Amino acid sequence: MIVQKGKNVCGNPLASLSENLSEISMAKAWEVLASEAILEHPLVTVSLEQIRLPSGEIIPDWPRVQGRDWVNAAIFNPDGKVLVWEAYQHGTGWVVWQIVNGYVNTGEDPITAVKREMEKTGYTSEDWIYMGSYVADAHQHVGVGHFFSTRRAVALPNFVPDYQDRTPKWVSLQELRHALVDGRLATVNAAMCIALTLLTL
Repeated sequence: MIVQKGKNVCGNPLASLSENLSEISMAKAWEVLASEAILEHPLVTVSLEQIRLPSGEIIPDWPRVQGRDWVNAAIFNPDGKVLVWEAYQHGTGWVVWQIVNGYVNTGEDPITAVKREMEKTGYTSEDWIYMGSYVADAHQHVGVGHFFSTRRAVALPNFVPDYQDRTPKWVSLQELRHALVDGRLATVNAAMCIALTLLTL
């Protein structure tokens, strides 16, 4: 069962919202005249686009970054605590708290991706709250994050943990509130997922 705050968990959750907003907005879309990839990597593609603005002005080299879309999830146990991991993250440069997260594979829908990533922790769930999908950067795009929570984590039988360099623990909502402001939740995607979770309780 999926209780949805937004729409279209499968496919592109932003498509219908974009169409609805375009009908009521006076803003016009920029026209892409040409696009050339200047960096191609399995995790990210950087392109330079030639853009025509609604005013007619031409921008010859607008950078666009296309990373992989991802999922984040706040996982609750029966005691009302949330699963976090303490681990070094190279993007931050220090040990931070992370929640369930991972990339969406090509052709995969976000709910399938979040279930797959959750099972890596030794838990599963069929009851999900979809909290929305958001573009990472309004100017360069970067990717789309899909945010979920579940209040009914069920332990997988015969699960053999392979946590390597990360330490799992269950923390209270009060601890999570503090972690939002003291630097332990140091990435935008983890902080946003927890903030959305607190809003939907």
